[in-house]
Amino acid sequence: MSSSSARLYSVYAKHLPDQPLIGRLVVSCNTNTRSGTSQKMPSFSGAPGESLRFQYDESWLKSGFALGSDVPLTRAIHRPRLGKSSFSFIEDRAISSVNLPVFFDSTQPDARILADAGKLENAALRLPHVEDSLGSLGFECENSPKIEAKPRVRRTLELSELIYASHALERGKAGRAELALLQRALTFPGERPVFSVERDRVPQTLRLRTMNDPIDRPLWGHLALVVAERCGLNTVQSTLEREMGESVWFTTRADRDASGRPLMMLTAATLATVTSSARPLKPGYLAIADILNREGACPTEDLPEAWRRLTFNLMTGGSGDSLKRWQFVRESLGWRLAPAYTFEWNPNETRPGLTIDGRKRLSIPEDALQYAPYFGLTVTEAKQHLMQMRRVFSDWEGLAVDLGADPRDMAYMALFFDEHL
Repeated sequence: MSSSSARLYSVYAKHLPDQPLIGRLVVSCNTNTRSGTSQKMPSFSGAPGESLRFQYDESWLKSGFALGSDVPLTRAIHRPRLGKSSFSFIEDRAISSVNLPVFFDSTQPDARILADAGKLENAALRLPHVEDSLGSLGFECENSPKIEAKPRVRRTLELSELIYASHALERGKAGRAELALLQRALTFPGERPVFSVERDRVPQTLRLRTMNDPIDRPLWGHLALVVAERCGLNTVQSTLEREMGESVWFTTRADRDASGRPLMMLTAATLATVTSSARPLKPGYLAIADILNREGACPTEDLPEAWRRLTFNLMTGGSGDSLKRWQFVRESLGWRLAPAYTFEWNPNETRPGLTIDGRKRLSIPEDALQYAPYFGLTVTEAKQHLMQMRRVFSDWEGLAVDLGADPRDMAYMALFFDEHL
């Protein structure tokens, strides 16, 4: 036998002083009952539009903004569309399924609450309960027990324990104490573990090397941001340190201000307009320009920045770039392009990256010159930016040496740079 139940979530804007109500989200769950037992089916697994419903509050309709192109600011009851089973503003904050098993330790006090919900509901609505979840949306489930907020992992006292716990998890030997620590730090989306820690009394992100990394990826991730900043890009602040004999990479958060206060953030994957045709094209770089032209608070600054960023990606092949890596922060007049927080310098990356318009894929930086006017630049200005980038990239080896890169890693990466530069 099967039955269904529904939970009601109130959605709040935590970045505003009075944390106003944005709207209400209904999550429907299916339950299978066999032999006197009740087993929860994975939530969001039904046909598109059957599991979720969302409606804006009347007060938000008068003074707020849409949470994405798939939930326009209207009085309608919204359902997922375009063949999807969820809303993009929910997917933006979902913890990666790779990290989800960390939270299902039966000895933990939250295990019963988590067992009562489906996979995506846990990953996006229940588990990012700590104040460190991405962006500033708050979700409160009515008539349901809350998961207690856990203290943030502190760099000064618990970093070595977190490194040990992360490696223990990779080896399949994480115990109760290690899992409890990881639960406090894993609050972000992404295929690789990205940890939330407190450093200098503000929340920052932490990335570590994994056993499967062929190179010191924290070091090279930091180097990519150093090069990007020297190329004139707006990036988060990046710091590389050593702990327990390995590189640890800290970055400030684009969705937090200097005091740690959350900022409203959505990704280009959520804000980009998708055609409603039977075979919709996946948005590309021009969709990012469209967001800034349509809803940008300062397009004269952000459009050229977007062109420099896409060209920077193309300097190393453009592989791995995605709309979810392009983040936007809400200001009073509209959306601003958030600082870049990571670039994919991975010789093993096989994902093709973004197209320019849903069809055409750019191969080299020069391919982007003809599109510079869409981003508020003349072709002459774009060529000047490109020349500056090439000058900076020409010194990548010297910068790597200054950071203490392993010569074997440099030889490995030299093949990567020789292919693209």
